[in-house]
Parts: sequence; structure tokens; C-alpha cells
Amino acid sequence: MNILLKIPWLLFVAIFAVSCSAHIRTINDQPFEYRCLDIVQVQEPEILPIEKVFADSVLISRYSRASLIAGNAFGLINQVREYEHLRELAKQQDFDDSLRFKLIEIEDDIDETLDLGMLELISVGNRVDCAILQLEKLKSELNRANLKSQNSLTNAAVIVGGATTVLVAGILVAENEGFEPGNAIDWIGVAGGVAAVYLALRSTKVDKRALLAPTRNVVASFENQDRNAGDFPASTWYLLNSAYLIDSTEVSIREKVLENWYSSKTMLNSEEHMNYYPVLLEGEGVYTEGMIELRINLLEAVGVGIDLILRSMYQINLERR
Repeated sequence: MNILLKIPWLLFVAIFAVSCSAHIRTINDQPFEYRCLDIVQVQEPEILPIEKVFADSVLISRYSRASLIAGNAFGLINQVREYEHLRELAKQQDFDDSLRFKLIEIEDDIDETLDLGMLELISVGNRVDCAILQLEKLKSELNRANLKSQNSLTNAAVIVGGATTVLVAGILVAENEGFEPGNAIDWIGVAGGVAAVYLALRSTKVDKRALLAPTRNVVASFENQDRNAGDFPASTWYLLNSAYLIDSTEVSIREKVLENWYSSKTMLNSEEHMNYYPVLLEGEGVYTEGMIELRINLLEAVGVGIDLILRSMYQINLERR
């Protein structure tokens, strides 16, 4: 019967092993880096002071502020001004053919630049979407690792409970055969119950981590107004920080995105999420599943901001016709 009394110690050794193996700091040895395609971007544009652009009576009478900002972002203001001048001359009967060809040439140049601008903005949006998809993949891997550990601990709790029942039953049989168990039954029952409860509780506390090193930190770029952190093209960054693109208000898209971040319970309007935030701003770090989910939500709000800029790009084309 001595072996029966030794089995509880073996059970605790097994419990310790399962508990420790379930507590793995990170699921990856090398930081996860999401890499996406490079952005197709317009060459560094000549961006004029917007106050001077708005002071131009010809431009402001024909184009909305949002359209002028969009044109300025891609260095088109001087071309648009010349285009409007030639259009006025074209109304005259003696409009020279060479000027007519010049008008067509400028119009083609403006269209080409706007097309490239649209392509740049779409590629910025695609890169944000790419980062979200890869973060979703990492979150899924972390979720599977958490579920695996939770199942292991839950199964261990069931095994310990079953083993305790078998031990108690064995001692009772031995007692009928003349064995003196003393208080072994009570001790084993209590110990087994405590061990099973511990393992069950431990399964609810599983929260594995993953090493993450974003190639570009869009979150820090928006929070700190740092174009380089997110590697944004000059034109896109100008548009993100310009007023009048959202319903003619003076709030920039970047400010609107930040407002959404801080007002949403699923983002930064949460004490728990604000505790995560320093790591997200740093970029590289050890992330829980919840931290990855927060980063995904923040990036999705940025994607909505990019879509708002694209709407302004369509508007300037409509106003030119």
C-alpha cells in the first residue's frame, strides 16, 4: 500500500510540469515582422503655402478648398492656375492652335499626376490593409497557442480529479482488507481537490505572448505626428494633416483618426488598452493577443482616413470638368 501513498507526490510533480510548460513567454524566438509591398509614390512635390492658394480669387471661385488642398499635395497648383487661364483664353474666337495644344498638354499632365496620386494613396491604403492581414495571422497563431495550453491544463485538472478518486477508492478497498489508512483519505481528497482547482484556475489565466517588430510604426506616426515613423510619402502625409478635407471642417484627417482612437472603447477609451499603448508606440515588443487586436483596430481607423482622402481626389476631377 506504500505505493498508493507515494502517488500523490507523483501527481504534484506532473501538475508542476504541466503548469510550467503552459507558461511559455513567447511563441516565437525571432520577432514577427510584417512586410508589405513598397508604395508607388509621386516625386517630392512643390507644395505651396495653402493661405496663398486660398487667396487666389480665380482658383477659389472654381474649386473647393478640399480640391485645392488635394491639388497642392501633388504640386499641381501652378499647372491648374495656367490651365484655368488658358481655358478663359479658349473662349475667345482668335484662340491660337498652339495655345489649344498647350491647354490639352497641361490637362493631360494634370490627369497623369492625379492618376499617380491616386495610385500612391491606394498603395498606402493597401499597405495598411496588408499589415492588418498579417497581424490577424499572428493573432490567430497566438489564439491557437492559448487554446492549446488551456486545454492541456483543463485535461490535467480532470486527470488529477480522476486519479484522486481512484486513490481514495483503492485505500477504501485496502481498509476492508485490514490496512490502516489513518487520515490518508482526507489528505489525498483535499490535496487532489486543491490541485484540480489550481489547474482549472490556471487554464483561465493563460495569456501567451509573441515578439512583434513592425517594419513601419503607423501608430507612432499618427500619435507623434512623425511622418518618418510610418514611412509616409510627402503628399499623403500633407493630406493627412490638412484641414478642410472632411466636410470642409478645420479638423485634419489625422486629428479625426486620433479622436476616434481615444473615444472608442475598443481602442484607447479603456484603461487596459491605455496600459498597452506605450508598447504599441514603441513598435517592437512583446504582445498579448489583446495588444495585437488593439493594433489592428487602430490601423483599421487609419485605413478609413485614407479612404476619405481618396474621396477628395475624385472631387477635384469632377470640379475641373
